[in-house]
Amino acid sequence: MGSFNLDIAEIETEDGFSPLKPGNYLMQVIGSDVQPNKKGTGEFVKLEIEILEPNAGRMIFEYFNIKHEVEATQKIGQQNLKVIQKLTKLNKFDESEQCHNIPFYADIMIKVGNLKSDGSGEKWSDSNSIDFNATKSKASKSTPAAAIATPQVVAPAPAPVAPVAPAAIPEPTPTAPPSSEKMPWE
Repeated sequence: MGSFNLDIAEIETEDGFSPLKPGNYLMQVIGSDVQPNKKGTGEFVKLEIEILEPNAGRMIFEYFNIKHEVEATQKIGQQNLKVIQKLTKLNKFDESEQCHNIPFYADIMIKVGNLKSDGSGEKWSDSNSIDFNATKSKASKSTPAAAIATPQVVAPAPAPVAPVAPAAIPEPTPTAPPSSEKMPWE
């Protein structure tokens, strides 16, 4: 039987639901839906976004108010949806499924938890969200999705060739004086 020689009690485990570190991640939308809000006074788009690199397989859920009774809330939701359109390089974006499975890079931030709305006084845990303020300025400069989806193949460098001695130049042979006859191709 092998001994670890290690005190496992001292090791901290990482919770699979803990927020990702802020930074730039490769991701793609894998699911979406348009739903009415709770009050029935508007609509929102829900995007299910899968992280591809680093931390492959982690998920982020984004909600965009596309119709809302508060004009400022609606405007922010529509602007953030426009950022997704630019990041995925879509010319037309009027159905949520159009942005599915198109890899793009975006900045992730940590959203600080708020109090739950059920009156329990409990706080939601911190979570991740796309940092649209940082991403808006990069959206027009981001790497094209086609370049991300297609891996670049780099040809190997040619093998070095050993130097070769120059070939001897043959001596010219004497030629006959030009004749007055024409050649067949002339």
